[in-house]
Formats: sequence, C-alpha cells, structure tokens
Amino acid sequence: MTALPDATSCPYCGGPLPPEERQAPSLCDACLAKIEREARPVLFTSRITRDQALDIVQTWWEDPLVAGDLATKAQTIECRLNYLPFWKLTAHVAGHVTGDDNSEDKVPMDVALDNDFVWTGAAGDTGGLGIYYLRNLIGETVSSDACTARVAETTVPPAEGFAEGLRALRYGALRYSGVPHVTADEVRLRPLEGGLVVYPFWIVRYAYAGRNYFATVDGVTGDLVSGRAPGTIFRRAFAFVKAMAATVLAVLVGILCLELLFNPDIPDPEGSLAICVIYIIFAIFVFSFGIIPLLIIFICVQIARDDFAFSRYGAEITYGEVNGGYRSSSKHLPSENTVKIAAIILGFCSMVIGGFVLYHWGKWQALVAAVAGLVAYIIACISLHNPTWGTASRRWVHEDYPVEEEA
Repeated sequence: MTALPDATSCPYCGGPLPPEERQAPSLCDACLAKIEREARPVLFTSRITRDQALDIVQTWWEDPLVAGDLATKAQTIECRLNYLPFWKLTAHVAGHVTGDDNSEDKVPMDVALDNDFVWTGAAGDTGGLGIYYLRNLIGETVSSDACTARVAETTVPPAEGFAEGLRALRYGALRYSGVPHVTADEVRLRPLEGGLVVYPFWIVRYAYAGRNYFATVDGVTGDLVSGRAPGTIFRRAFAFVKAMAATVLAVLVGILCLELLFNPDIPDPEGSLAICVIYIIFAIFVFSFGIIPLLIIFICVQIARDDFAFSRYGAEITYGEVNGGYRSSSKHLPSENTVKIAAIILGFCSMVIGGFVLYHWGKWQALVAAVAGLVAYIIACISLHNPTWGTASRRWVHEDYPVEEEA
C-alpha cells in the first residue's frame, strides 16, 4: 500500500482537517470526500502475452510512414511487462454552464450537469513513454498483495495528483457541457473516491540503423499506446515535392480566379482556342460554381500543410503522446494557432497577388512579394504541426467510467 501523508488538509479540496480526522478514515466537512490514511492500489492483470505484444508492434512497423525495411531490419532488444502507477479520482459534478454558441447571433446556452466523472493521471515518471493517463479502466483486477511483478516507483504525492485531478475534472466538465463559448459557470465537484491504480504495459525496445527506439502496448486491451520509429529521407523529399506541387496548383487557381474577376475579356478564339476554352471553363467555375475553386485551393493547402510538416519532422515517426517527431493522428488545433493559420492565408494571398501582378506588368517587386509569401507560407505550415502536446490535451476525463471491483 501507498501511505498518504499525515496532512492537515484534505488532499481533494484543500479544506482543513481536525486532528482526530488525520488519524482515521473520515469525511471531509468541505467536500464530503472519504479520507484514507492509505491508498490501496487496484492492480489490473495483463491479458496480452509477450508474443502478442511483439506482433502488435511489428504490425505498426508496416505503417506507410515509417522506414520501409523496418519490419525486416529492426532488432528487438527487450520486451518487458511493466506495471505503472496512476492516481485515480472519481467525482460527482453538478451545476450549470452558461454561454453562447460562439456564432454571430450569440444564441444563449444553459446546460445542466449532474454526472459522475473519473480522472487518471500518472503517479510516476512516465513522460518518456508518452503515457500520462489511462485510456482504459475496464478489466480484471486483483488484490495488490497478490502481485509479484515489479511496480514502478510512485513519485507524485497524492495531494499533488488529486489537485491536478480536480482541475482536470473541472476542465473536462466544461468541455462535456458542449458550450462553445462559456461566459459563466456554477460547477461543483464532490470527490467520491480516490486511489492508486497499477496498470500493465508491454514496453518493446528495438534498434534500427544504430539508433534505439521503443513502442508501448496496453497489457489489457492490446492497443498500441505510444512509440517511436524511424522515417526515411526519400519519403520526406517526396512529401516536400508533393507539397510544392499542391501549392503551385492552388496559386495557379487563385491567379486564374483573379484574372477572370479583374480582366474578364476573353481572348479571340481565332488567336488561341485553347486559352479561350480554359477561360470559359474557369469562368463557369467562378461565376456559376464559385465554391469549386475555393474547394480546390482548400484541399491543396491542406495537402501542402501536412506534407510540409512531414518533410520537416518525418525523420522520426511518433505514436500517441510522445513528444517530438511526426504523428499522423489528427488533433483539434488549439486557439493559439490562429496566428499561424493567418500567416498561411496571408502567405498564400501574397503568392497569388504577386503572381497576378508579375504576369500582367512584369514588376520584379511582385516576384519578391510572391517569394516572401512562399517562405512565410512554408514556415507557417511547418510550425502549425506542433510536435509537443500541451497539458490540457493530456487531461483525460471519462463520464461515468468506473473501475471494476477487485476480485
């Protein structure tokens, strides 16, 4: 068991505890949480064998993003079952969240909350493995006394872990409300249960081209949780060429749209029938189906954004929440990326306008503006892919997701 400190305040809400309540299990007067002198670990049993874990990792080695010969040339160094500790906090969330739908009409919203939530957070040093919380809390559990395997050391104090849990539960409850723009809230948290969860993970370490990498497999569900793998220079170069081609196509579509908007005169069919046909087609696109050129530009920019990021960070492919490298799993862009998105738009507009001016008047200043726009566009596309994740993205809160009772 993991002993809780002989504290003078509740580890959940920080409220003061009378001296007699520091010596025996009791209820906190402030939040009604049950105070235990010892956190009894709940230990999950592993359902995945060593061979199954290796098969799961080898399947990942065949991913198109990683080195093509990784599956044949990777050398497994070790495959070990590790038990990692996590703090778990269950709380009842009640109250109201008010705000609006964040639209021009500002439609008011008022959502009532009355749910049980559960949060988990790493109780040890697991950042190097990219494991900050438990995605699964369903499985067979046994008494911690029956565990003979080595359990990693608990380095995060209970009070610190539960304090982060309360912050995460509040954050998760506000997101769960579904109110896009929160203007006020009256959210009350009542901790119901807190304790230590010990969870199994298979950690596979392997070598490729003189460098060491790893992959982590969930010992209960068999899911790949995190990992690092090598990329290839060929695929990075191909991605850069593909991104440039998509950018050029988008710029040409933009220039043709400007040409039709500001210089709508159709060339003489006797002089250039091909140009006339092209102009007529794009005139139909712009004036009858104006959304089509915008859709083409949007798709091309999205392709370029992803491929520019891969050409920059693709030397190492990461999975899960491992810092660094390139990962293909999409995430919602945080609001602080608004400046980078604006830089992409401004850079693209500079290329289109510069190309349009250069084509008509041959001004070298337009070429400088187009090149500067291209540089800003590429840098913004690359920086938009953040190889590290913020603390908020690591707060994983489930609604009514209880751990099964110990066997």
